[in-house]
Amino acid sequence: MSVLVDTGVFAAILDENAVGFRLSAAQRDVLTGNRLFFVSPISFYEIGQKVRHGKWPEMAPHAAKLTDIARQANIGVRSLNGPILNEAALLDWDHRDPFDRIIVSTARHFDMDLVTTDTALADFYGRTIS
Repeated sequence: MSVLVDTGVFAAILDENAVGFRLSAAQRDVLTGNRLFFVSPISFYEIGQKVRHGKWPEMAPHAAKLTDIARQANIGVRSLNGPILNEAALLDWDHRDPFDRIIVSTARHFDMDLVTTDTALADFYGRTIS
């Protein structure tokens, strides 16, 4: 079974010091095991936006090369499409962060577990590895 990593976990894979938290033992097992894992391209956009607006300067060294880094690390990139974005917009979830909504919809669309440290995502989606 493959898994999707949220933006924070993807950033922790790149530079654990840049995110302000440590991955759990369960998350490390998934990411270092034989499971395939993926990231949503919205995570590239989210990191870039936050770097550009000065909200995540620790990720600045990585921002321009996120797709290359993912490819070199054998992290798959799941595609975004109309059904994912439409579902994200219409989710019955009182959560305004569009990045999180798209990440959850991507995991649902591809029937994947989600690796996250975000309790809002974990509480809503349920199929998470925290």
